[in-house]
Amino acid sequence: MQKAKYKIEINLMYMKRSLRLHNYLKTFLFLAIFCFNAQMSFGQVNITPIRTDVAGFSAWTDNAVAGSTYVQLLTASSSTISPAMNFDGFTNETLNFKARTFGGSTAAEIILTVSISTDNGDSWTVLGTRTPSNSTLNDQTPFILSSYNGTQVKIRFTVGGTSNTVGVGIDDISITGNVISSGPEINLKYNTTSILDGATPASIPNGTDYGTVATNTDVTRTFTIENTGSTDLVLTAPYVQKSLSTSVFTITQPSLTTIPTGQSTTFSVTFNSAVAGTFDEVIEVLSNDSDEAVYNFAIKAISEIPVSNIIVKGNNIVITVGDTTPSALDNTDFGSAATNSNIVKTFTIENSGTGDLIVDDILMSNAPTSSYVIGGISFPSTIVSNSSTTFTVTFNSALAGTFNDSVLISNNDPTDSTFDFAVTAKAAVLNFSVGDISITALANDAPDGISFVNWVPIPVDAELSLTDNAWNGTSLLLNEETMVWKNNTGNVIPVGTVIYINTVTPSTDLGSVTGVLSGLSTSSENVFIYEGSAASPFFIYGLSNLNWINSGTVTTNNSYLPTALNVVNGNIVTGDFDNVEYSGALAPKDEKSSFSAYKLLVNNPANWTKNNTPFALNSVDFELAAVWETSAWTDGLTPTSLLKTVINDVYTTSANSAFSSKKLTVTTNGNLTINSGTNITVQDEVINNGTLTVESNANLVQVNNVANTGNIAVKRDTNPLMRFDYVMWSTPVDGTQKLLDFSPLTSVSPTIRFYNYDSANNVYTSVSSPSTTEFVNATGYLIRLPFNHPTAPVAWTGTFSGVPNNGPISLSSLTSGLFYATGNPYPSTIDADDFILTNGLTDALYFWRKTNGASGSAYATYTLAGGTAPSPGTLASPSSAIPNGTIQVGQGFIAKATSTSLAFDNTMRSTPNNDNQTFKSASSELPTTVERNRFWLNLSDATQTIGQTMVSYMTGATNGLDAQIDGKYINDSATALTSLIEGQEYAIQGKTLPFTATDVVPLGFKTETAGDYSISIFDKDGLFANNGQIIYLRDNLTNSIQNLNSGAYNFTSQVGVFNGRFDVIYQNALSTDVVDFTSNNVSIYNQNNVLNINSGNNTMSTVKVYDVLGRLLAQSNKINASQTQINIPATNQALIVQITSSEGIVVVKKVAN
Repeated sequence: MQKAKYKIEINLMYMKRSLRLHNYLKTFLFLAIFCFNAQMSFGQVNITPIRTDVAGFSAWTDNAVAGSTYVQLLTASSSTISPAMNFDGFTNETLNFKARTFGGSTAAEIILTVSISTDNGDSWTVLGTRTPSNSTLNDQTPFILSSYNGTQVKIRFTVGGTSNTVGVGIDDISITGNVISSGPEINLKYNTTSILDGATPASIPNGTDYGTVATNTDVTRTFTIENTGSTDLVLTAPYVQKSLSTSVFTITQPSLTTIPTGQSTTFSVTFNSAVAGTFDEVIEVLSNDSDEAVYNFAIKAISEIPVSNIIVKGNNIVITVGDTTPSALDNTDFGSAATNSNIVKTFTIENSGTGDLIVDDILMSNAPTSSYVIGGISFPSTIVSNSSTTFTVTFNSALAGTFNDSVLISNNDPTDSTFDFAVTAKAAVLNFSVGDISITALANDAPDGISFVNWVPIPVDAELSLTDNAWNGTSLLLNEETMVWKNNTGNVIPVGTVIYINTVTPSTDLGSVTGVLSGLSTSSENVFIYEGSAASPFFIYGLSNLNWINSGTVTTNNSYLPTALNVVNGNIVTGDFDNVEYSGALAPKDEKSSFSAYKLLVNNPANWTKNNTPFALNSVDFELAAVWETSAWTDGLTPTSLLKTVINDVYTTSANSAFSSKKLTVTTNGNLTINSGTNITVQDEVINNGTLTVESNANLVQVNNVANTGNIAVKRDTNPLMRFDYVMWSTPVDGTQKLLDFSPLTSVSPTIRFYNYDSANNVYTSVSSPSTTEFVNATGYLIRLPFNHPTAPVAWTGTFSGVPNNGPISLSSLTSGLFYATGNPYPSTIDADDFILTNGLTDALYFWRKTNGASGSAYATYTLAGGTAPSPGTLASPSSAIPNGTIQVGQGFIAKATSTSLAFDNTMRSTPNNDNQTFKSASSELPTTVERNRFWLNLSDATQTIGQTMVSYMTGATNGLDAQIDGKYINDSATALTSLIEGQEYAIQGKTLPFTATDVVPLGFKTETAGDYSISIFDKDGLFANNGQIIYLRDNLTNSIQNLNSGAYNFTSQVGVFNGRFDVIYQNALSTDVVDFTSNNVSIYNQNNVLNINSGNNTMSTVKVYDVLGRLLAQSNKINASQTQINIPATNQALIVQITSSEGIVVVKKVAN
């Protein structure tokens, strides 16, 4: 009898039909198939409709099922249960289905369990399990349900998954059976697949299509004849026959011709052809089945001359011939390995052809210089039809780099005789050993992240792999994720750098990252850092936030500890918290002089913060410090400008030397004294938690504009002063120090002797409340010495207390054109020239110098030309006579504003000075091309020096008024000696170069006391020094000339202003012993840029050559001859030649060039 298979439920009892009824049923079935769009085959019938989709099968019971075109079971609660099925009236019940893996291949997640229930689902019996091998839907081994004949059953599918993303997909679920009949009933099968009566064309699934067969090769199919009826099935002669009588098919008859109910017998059909071609036949089985007396089906075979067909696989994935895109999925991308280490990949060669596949050789394209070696196979290697063999490729390179090559398989496949495919691998120099990197933080709550620190420098392009894959004792599992961090900064990353990675984005604060670690578990997580490839990792560090396991099976939430990491500083177990981070306080960080000390702290779980609440990971770098404790530098690490310095004991620069530092910290146990005459330079901030003292004439210099922490003491000694003397002070610290606290014994009654400068009226006014008035930065205060100070000259020490000033500081809200009391705001000296130039000042700086009650001006004067003292013999300030270009710590002064502020910054602090002086030499600060030739004249009476004036022949000066060079006399005394510019009195006058001996400098003189006075040379430099140019003073009142080089000029004066009485001249027309040396005595000519000079009977000492702008072009010293030559630059302009004789007489001659 013929049976039908529908996509509709069939539950028909078998009955014998006449041929007419049989034909009618065939017609009905055809219409049913057409109307219901059902699939039709012959053999067993569907007991319930085939399940081919997720939706549309409401009779099935689904729980936690996913998918759309096929059923996905992904969790332990996922299941699908068939409708109840009545097996009465059926035999040979069979369960068939297709299955695939989904989301991964974790063994525990992809085991499909099939169960059966005979009590409507109250209890279940496990039929067995099936484990799909890949992600393609494939037929699974059927379950035979014959033992459940005559019962009502349900079928259930479940998995054991826990990940919610990995499981099994199933499709095309069919439960079929044979309808029970009365009388004999024939049924034919190939293996377990029924062959319907009249089945055509031949089919591979039911064994009737023999496929392609090599010529002269036997292929035999064995078929089963079953009797599913109720009486004996009798085969009638000739039993089994060929309808088309082809010779290539041979039948072996069944051994049993009478087949009892429920029994079976077999026969076989063998195909063999000597010639190629396609051969068809129809097999007929004759029996006493009333409606299928002749049971027939078509068979087919193709014969061809034997030919091989090569297939190559890696990791069970087919590799296409000529593939040029290596992939880790098919093993053609080997990944990374350390130099001189192996990565081994295995490949499979299959022969799907009909003839033997002969592999003659396998070579690498780059042989013999290839970094790949073929192994695991001998040549020639014969692979028979439908079988396979394997070979290995081992990568190893002594050099770092990426290595691309191709595998070439020589074989007898007629179309792919050289099967080639590309491979790639990377070799890297191992940059790190175990413990060279430590994890410092792991966050498993959003945002997921990780931080690590390096204990050795990280080279350019170095890579680190970070993974949460578990180690099973021999290898890394590959069921989770890996990301690669790379130093692509172009620079070596210094030791102690903490690098943060967002593992989901992914992103990093330094370097680059590829890949993600998006599945970090909130508990029981492990992370490894390694170099090389996952196949052969070189472990550096491991972290577990629960514990390492010692036995059992690894999962995504546990791991063994690799042996290499089972050492001190190789791993850490932080405890079962979502978020963990090393949180050693910053103070201990500041105190570590070796990274090994830091490493011990980091690898101690007691120093970690652990929390199940998300928190932001920090990336504060670890820094080494030169630590002074127990009277020595710890670990021998001494301060440099690249290291922090920590003082944790008593340290004095006089006994232990000065130093430079990146940052300076004085701990609570520390006591640092910067002794007089020494300096400490700090690039960044100063943090004082202990005691820090800057003595007088010492400097604390800072480079960068950063904020400081903690109060320090800055001491400043005055010059020897007497009880009623004043000093102008400026604080070097920021804080709340009051004026009276600074000098508590300065008189405040009956008159307050603390003074501000009233700029609007140019007078000093008393501070109304010194006990509550705090020092203001960059402000000068005139303060009298304590009332108990000795009356004889003795130094007094002022002590400032506060946070050391640093960075830009300004005296603001000023009015341009007014004078202001300002001062050095730093605990280090500043450069006066820089201050003048930075602020664009046009007038001199004035410094209080006067001893109370002394004659003369109270102020020293300073410009870019230099400085003058008011009364060099009796000074009253924390400085000495002539300002030398450096403004000392604590020094206040008067400056005339040219804008709304007077600004100070760290660039003015670049070269500290340790003299008990306000200024350093101006000539050392300005460009070396600046020439100065100066002399200082003192005015004295019978008992003391009263005043001073200075003249400078220098670069940039003219014979007129020069801003920043000429310094006006402050005119605070009626007795003074000055020089005159356009009739005005100046303490400092600049004069043009080149110097000429015919120049005249008019002097100003005034006195409020009649009496005897003298004018003398105090100092000289340049052409005036060392018996150089003679300086004469001409008294126009007495018509006399004095050689000041020989001694002072004494005179008597009445009270008054005598600005026309004195001149400075350089030639004495009244002298009878003056050498006759004028420009007329000198001959000069230029030959090939060489000046030839002849001075006749006069001996030359020096020659200087200038251009018309006064720039010095050439110079020759110590000539001591009347003829000389001097090389000059090539130029087309006129030259001015200044010649000084051995007697100090200077002449100037212009030469055309």
